[in-house]
This record gives sequence, C-alpha cells and structure tokens, in this order.
Amino acid sequence: MKLGVNINRNLRGLSAVIFLKLYLLIIVFLYCGTAFANDMLVPAEVCQRISQAVLSGSYKDAEEIADRFIREYPREPAGPLFKASILQYESIDYEDYSRDDEFYKLLDDTERLAREILASDSGNLWANYYLYAASGLRGARATLSGRFLYGIIKGRSGAKGMFRIIDENPAFCDAYLMAGSYRFWKSVKTAPFSWLPLISDERDKCISEVKRAMSCGILTVPLSNTVLLEMLLKYDPDRAVTLAEKIVALYPSCRLFVWQLGEAYKRKARFEDAVRVFSKIAESMRKDEADDGSGELRCWWKLAVLSISVGKKEECIYYCKKIISLGERESVFRRQHERIDKARRMIEEFESE
Repeated sequence: MKLGVNINRNLRGLSAVIFLKLYLLIIVFLYCGTAFANDMLVPAEVCQRISQAVLSGSYKDAEEIADRFIREYPREPAGPLFKASILQYESIDYEDYSRDDEFYKLLDDTERLAREILASDSGNLWANYYLYAASGLRGARATLSGRFLYGIIKGRSGAKGMFRIIDENPAFCDAYLMAGSYRFWKSVKTAPFSWLPLISDERDKCISEVKRAMSCGILTVPLSNTVLLEMLLKYDPDRAVTLAEKIVALYPSCRLFVWQLGEAYKRKARFEDAVRVFSKIAESMRKDEADDGSGELRCWWKLAVLSISVGKKEECIYYCKKIISLGERESVFRRQHERIDKARRMIEEFESE
C-alpha cells in the first residue's frame, strides 16, 4: 500500500526530530540541578520541585515555581532556562508552539546572564553550561519549525560544549547524558558503514554513558529516563517496552512517558496494547482544558498508521473517521489539517480498491 509506506517514512523522519528534541530538553533539567548543588546559587529543591510538577502533569505549577525563582534570583541564568524548558515540555505534550516569542526571549535572557558571569569569570563551568544548554534548546525548537539544518548546527554546538566540560572535568558525570545521547544519534546515522575503517558502532557505549550520568550525576531527576527511552526505542524496542512500563507505573500522570510507551508498543506491532495506551492518552486529552482536540487527534492518527502496518483495514478506516470528525473544529483543522487531509486520502484509497 503505497500511501501507508509513504506515511511510515514521514513518521520515521518526524521521530528523529522528536528524538533530538527530547534528549536536548531533558539535559536542561539535569544540568541545572547539578549547577544548583555545586555553586549553591539556588536551593537544589527548586529543580526537584519543577521536575515533580512536570511528572505530575501540572505545567502550570511548574511555571509558577520557575517564575518565583526568576523573581528571587534575577541574576541567575538557570531561572529563564528552567522556564524555557517547561515551555518546551508543554509544546511536546500538546504539540503547540504558540509561545515561541516567550520561549526565545527566555533563552536570550539565559545567554545574557551567563555572559555577564563569564565577563568576570571566564572559566566558570556553569555559566558556560548555560550557554551550551540554551544552544541545545534553540536547536531543538528549530527542528520543530522545519529549520533542520539550523537545528542540527545549534544542537551540535551545545553537545560540543558539553564535551568541553568533560574534557575539563571528567568526573562531571551529568555531562555524559548529552554527550552520550548526541554520539548515539550520530552513531545511528553511521552504523550501516561501521565496516569501514575509522567508523565504529558506538551505540552500546553511548547507552552506557547515559546510564553513567543517571547513576552518578549529582542531581539526576527521573525525567532523564526520557533520554534513555528514546535511545532504546531506536536500538532495542523490547528494552524500551520494559523500561517504559516501569516508568509509567511510577509516574502515570506524566504523558511524556505514556506517549513513549505507546510508541514502544507501536514499534513492536503490539496493536491491542497500543490501542489501550493511546486511547488512555486520548481520554486524558479530552479532559484537559489546555487541549482543543488536537491531542486526541494525534492518538487516532498514530493508531491509523499502526493499523496500516499490521494490515487492519477496517480499524484504519475507523480511526481515520475519528480524525475527520475532530477536524470539524476550526482550531483543530488549523493545527492538524495535514493529518486530516491524509486521513481523507487513506479512506478514499481504501474505497477505491
């Protein structure tokens, strides 16, 4: 089925973007917490409180904590960096990037405050980190708007900055999270050519580096499991399923993990399990005042595509009709018109057979 094949190819490309987005995003929380613990600039529990709010699905509470921190520590780069990270998490969950102006302003503030520190202390490790983390978030956001080349450049710049941190202080365990994940995705691209001289498949090593960060980092928050899950989804879906099931059991209100569990089932073609998980997300979105129906539509779209891949024609038509029905809402059609149009074409293709 040509249409189904093209859709799956497009989704693989989109997944790569989401992978980049997620590992760059989670690094911000991990490193900010580390900076707090070492420099004593702010209480370490600020990072934990924001993390717990996100894990509980309460982005509003997370934003309020970050806003309070910014007011109390106006010279601290971590403040606007935290707030930008929360906005990024929200945009991933809701697939809504309407607060771009605020997001970029926060990163501008992060970089400005970090440079002010570096002006009097050029060797300040944490101030340099803030610059690298901000660069990483810029790269992540750019990929979402289709500026892939710029996104890759900024993401690579942030990762190379973390490599410099490791060179200066190899005991800085937290830095291995971004370093390992960046090298992992680079290795994914070069793995088919690992038989050539000077090219090796380092994916196992990179996974170990990420685990090192999680085991000996000064302040590693549970959200860092998102990074490992994205790597396992690509490299070892069976292990991704096992880890995702465990994490979702611990943090059932964090839709970020639930999305990943659904993706893991989808990769393994476990249709009934995927239906159960994405239906659960759809129900959660229906009850969420912050979602206009687009989140629910995304769930049915994933199941429509999965239905094609496992040869379930009637199920695919069922989910496509749900997509088209949600598309009758003006705001949903505006944000999801590409998926809605594809759903219509999928039904037309089935009917013409």
